[in-house]
Amino acid sequence: MRKVLYITSTVADVAVVERLSGGTWSIAHTDKPEEAFDHIQRESPDCVLFDLALRGCYVPELLCQVSNLLVDSPLCVLTREYSFSLVTFARDAGVAGYFRIPCDYDRIFSRITALLETVKPDINSVCEALPSWDSAEGTKTLVGKSPAINRIREKLISWRNSLAPVLIQGESGTGKDVAAHVVHYLSSFSRGPFITYNASCLASGFAESILFGTLPSSYTAAVDTPGLFEQAHEGTLFLDEIGDLDFSLQAKFLRVIEDGVICRLGTNCRRTVRFRLICATNQDVASCVRSGRFRSDLFYRLDENRLTMPPLREHLEDIPLLASLCLRSSKKQLTDGALQKLMNYPWPGNVRELFTCLRRSPQDGASPFILPESIVF
Repeated sequence: MRKVLYITSTVADVAVVERLSGGTWSIAHTDKPEEAFDHIQRESPDCVLFDLALRGCYVPELLCQVSNLLVDSPLCVLTREYSFSLVTFARDAGVAGYFRIPCDYDRIFSRITALLETVKPDINSVCEALPSWDSAEGTKTLVGKSPAINRIREKLISWRNSLAPVLIQGESGTGKDVAAHVVHYLSSFSRGPFITYNASCLASGFAESILFGTLPSSYTAAVDTPGLFEQAHEGTLFLDEIGDLDFSLQAKFLRVIEDGVICRLGTNCRRTVRFRLICATNQDVASCVRSGRFRSDLFYRLDENRLTMPPLREHLEDIPLLASLCLRSSKKQLTDGALQKLMNYPWPGNVRELFTCLRRSPQDGASPFILPESIVF
């Protein structure tokens, strides 16, 4: 008999699935995140069904945390909720199938059963929501249930209907890029492109062409190329290390943010662009303003929604979940001693250093466990 966990607030749907299984599935259900985590770790279900209409929690984060806990068992969304952004988010969270209800329950049951019997399932054959589903590059969501991460999560949710710029500050390795992805996924621009660039790489000689684009007449060997602003049209532009943006570019950058109009190099033709702007930095931009290295008017425009990512030393209780995410593909587990060793370290390099440390530990041995002596800082 297959062990199935159904995470839902709708008991009636559980009864439908139980009836369809004809007694071949042993179905447990819960609508409480902690109970779901405990059940997965204790029972190791063969499959987890997830309802996106779950009440009383931040659903995208719970979806990813459940996915991170599952190693060999598939996670399937079975829900009445549907939108392109939800499907995209579920894909990136590692979901194996996305099924809308009410519909042909018998077909859903047969497809999930086929998924359970397939070692490496073809995603396109079990997804009801999209005709094609590209492989995910990796989960881009905040992982953790500490008060510090919950506060970040609450801010991101509160900004989901805003189009104002977001300024993300924090030490290197704290996950500023991850927060930027979450802002994008929750926004009305989630169906558009997510364009990212490091502002410190905008060399003075080519910066304007990179930002605004070029025409063949711009300079010798120039080609017809859209700049970052155009590439991000109807999507999100994420500029990392914004504190290093050359001072000579800052006035032009501000003008684009305020007017939404750009001109490629080599022409006076004005083009309208519309995008969500997210900037990140490990510097104190307010100090840069006081020292004269950053324009105050640009800072005030970027600082409409400010987010400060906490260093890992301020939410050490999230290390077990973060480690589970990092080790999922290798199927390794930390011993209690190894986990305690990780919890006692100050992590100056934050989450990035944690992941590097875990990937550096032996991954190819016969033992499924990582011992304390394998952890090298």
